[in-house]
Amino acid sequence: MSKELINRNITWVDAFNITTTEYFLVTHMLWTLESTISNSKILSNGYGEVNAVDYKSWDVLRDSMHWSRRYEYPWIFYNIPKNTKVLDVGASRCAFQFLVSEFDSEVYGIDLKKDHIDDTNKIADHFKFNVHGVVGDGRKLPFADNFFDVAYSISTLEHIIPRGGVFEAIDEMIRVTKPGGKVIFSIDVHHPVPNPKEDDMFDSDDFIYLANRYGLSIPDVPIDALRHVVNKYPNNPIIVACVELNIAE
Repeated sequence: MSKELINRNITWVDAFNITTTEYFLVTHMLWTLESTISNSKILSNGYGEVNAVDYKSWDVLRDSMHWSRRYEYPWIFYNIPKNTKVLDVGASRCAFQFLVSEFDSEVYGIDLKKDHIDDTNKIADHFKFNVHGVVGDGRKLPFADNFFDVAYSISTLEHIIPRGGVFEAIDEMIRVTKPGGKVIFSIDVHHPVPNPKEDDMFDSDDFIYLANRYGLSIPDVPIDALRHVVNKYPNNPIIVACVELNIAE
């Protein structure tokens, strides 16, 4: 990794500096897009039913009502400059990439699942979104150096096994992003480290290694975040970290 990283930041999911108005604006826009796509019936296998109560479809939609993504989406959204070329790593067929494209940006969404990418392109063609679905591996991005203004990933990297692949994917996001651009991602962190430690969980030890690798300082975990995750996942608490890496000119 030869690029210089500047203005590197970590924010915990419950400590965002986002106003209530900004939060509800993004949530409303996503909800509208999800509903429009679902109601269009353009996908033969369905796009899922948006349900604000139990969000059964979140795995398909990356539903705007999911407990952490309803914070992650606004944070990512307000960190993406408008009128830019953007990469979404682990895009699936989620509505967020379409929302980003609506603000004069060209979006490339990459995912391993061909059926989800096929759906992404079908949706993009039908609604004329400036979105291009690409089947591929985030650890070996099929794009030239300095191709994008922004590369982002939402709660995807922690699922890469073996763990070294997480850092391969981040390095690839840095490679394809232009000097002066930014790499932003959210990542689920199991806190504290599970006992016994499990290979398929991105835990606090892994996150400390990530922070050291990219020169990040880890802020204190806000007590509200801890209380929230412990109440929701008493046997396996998760805290969502959002990371911003700005690339020097």
